[in-house]
Amino acid sequence: SGHDLSGMDLSGADLREATLIGADLTGANLTGARLGNIDLSGANLANTILADADLTDAVLTGAYVDGSDFSGATLAGTTLTGLLNTTATPTTFANATLSGATLNGNLVGANLSGANLAGTDVSTATLTGANFTRAKLSTAIGLAAADATGADFTEADLAGVDVSGFSSPITCPDGTTSSSHSSQDCVGHLLANSFAGLEQSIQAPISANATAIDAE
Repeated sequence: SGHDLSGMDLSGADLREATLIGADLTGANLTGARLGNIDLSGANLANTILADADLTDAVLTGAYVDGSDFSGATLAGTTLTGLLNTTATPTTFANATLSGATLNGNLVGANLSGANLAGTDVSTATLTGANFTRAKLSTAIGLAAADATGADFTEADLAGVDVSGFSSPITCPDGTTSSSHSSQDCVGHLLANSFAGLEQSIQAPISANATAIDAE
């Protein structure tokens, strides 16, 4: 723990299950690295490149993520609690897979465009001004409870998400602004495919039950 790996080229490295608590990885390049089950609690990941890295089930509790680049990374089941950003340099999770992860902390202005956050717990995250364009947020946990003031959800998939309690103003999936609606939220302003997905999730068990009854 406490290792100084700042600025190092660790692209493609296999660091699975390593313990790098409090390590300094400032500006390091871990593109495509294998980091499953790694413990990066309290690590400094400022301006660290983790694009396309595999961080499945990793622990990043209390890590500094100022300007960190997780583009295309796999963070399924990863613990990303208490993330710190002291310089307000946005963290990038564009097209990353965060399904089933716990994501909270200071993520002001974060880029989550195209990311998969299905089932991700963001209930205590600060996501002010975050970019969720085309993100997959179906079944995301606690999204309405998170501070997402000014966030952009254009073309995002919010099927199964309660959008009635969203902080306002935000940009709704259909491109309209929540503050322009009488309800001050995005109810009725989701994408058509979000409704279709929700309808399918409801209809599937109904169809299955009907088939079972017919079989009897």
